[in-house]
Amino acid sequence: MVRVDLADDEVDTLVQELGVMLEFAARLEDVDVGSTPEWTPPPPEGHALRPDTPTESLPRETAMALAPSAEDGYFKMPRTLDEG
Repeated sequence: MVRVDLADDEVDTLVQELGVMLEFAARLEDVDVGSTPEWTPPPPEGHALRPDTPTESLPRETAMALAPSAEDGYFKMPRTLDEG
């Protein structure tokens, strides 16, 4: 909860402005959008989309060989968060 100290004339102005906003929101609820297809953003320029099809994963040994650092079969990464 926020407490704001307002003068009486400011309260009246804000009540009117809020009323206008609520009326607008109520009018939006009356808009029929049932036949409108769902919006999907366009792909970024220069990035062609490809089908998302599952493929085989790299064998663990190959992935570990590509890692800059590995230990006990896991990727070794620098700590990024302080504990404490």
